[in-house]
Amino acid sequence: MIDEFPYLARANPELPSLIQEAFRPMRDQRTTSRTRLLLCGSALSFMGRLLSGNAPLRGRAGLELLVRPLDHRLAAEFWEISDPALALKVNAVVGGTPAYRREFARGDTPVGPEDFDDWVVRTVLNPETPLFREARYLLAEEPDLRDSALYLSVLAAVADGNATRGGMAGASRRRFVSNVLGPHFEQICREWSLHHADPDLFGGLPARVGHGVVHDSKARTGHKVDVAVIGIADGGKPPLLAIGEAKWNDTMGIAHVERLRHIRDLIAASGRYDTTRTRLVCFSGAGFNDKAAAQASASSDVHLIDLPALYGRS
Repeated sequence: MIDEFPYLARANPELPSLIQEAFRPMRDQRTTSRTRLLLCGSALSFMGRLLSGNAPLRGRAGLELLVRPLDHRLAAEFWEISDPALALKVNAVVGGTPAYRREFARGDTPVGPEDFDDWVVRTVLNPETPLFREARYLLAEEPDLRDSALYLSVLAAVADGNATRGGMAGASRRRFVSNVLGPHFEQICREWSLHHADPDLFGGLPARVGHGVVHDSKARTGHKVDVAVIGIADGGKPPLLAIGEAKWNDTMGIAHVERLRHIRDLIAASGRYDTTRTRLVCFSGAGFNDKAAAQASASSDVHLIDLPALYGRS
């Protein structure tokens, strides 16, 4: 087994070709030999290129295994966080990588929702912890990764005169809610719809879950769809099981439901999907007002999903 293979290959770019040459005489013995070579690495783009196109090792691999991080529910259990809102915020920072809890954050976890900001300052923004430079290293080892918004926001905060860690945290916090928590919440809602939601909620099993923009030619505008649940096509048009809107920091109301209804009508008019059973789903981290709750009670096609539901605690 060779771990962190990308680092070795960067030091010696001929290494994949050498492995190919070493395995060439054993081509006829691969089905009988019990010997296996495991190449491991955390740089996903590099590992993916090892077996693509005209790469030396293309066609030589018997298994390509992607070890995924913990999902939001397992991550909450691993970090021993029972509060769904706190669990999602921590997950937005550290994801589902198990090593980040003990080795990188030194076992430091927020003791409660009110401790989250202080926890970010004493761990993520603390140069004395390994977690402080981890994202920078990840960006460096993934040349195809270009999302450095969080670092640019910190630099902007410093440029505005926020020289202390507390000052940077206060300026990074506004951007964190809008640029990190919001998109992360949307992604969690999509993953929940695909892997955790009861199929009865959508009236069928989802084949895939995505997001996109629905164009309104009359109004000359586009409507963003945060969650689109597409079912299994049975000879005809693929069924659109549900469309949803996700708001982390907004209390959702009847206007959000009506917006989804309008989008469903636009999709139906396009004729691309079967929308006869499309459900309307509102995801909110801040809850719902009485009118939204009344609409969900009165309409079988409207569903409200809150944080406890996303974490299986409702």
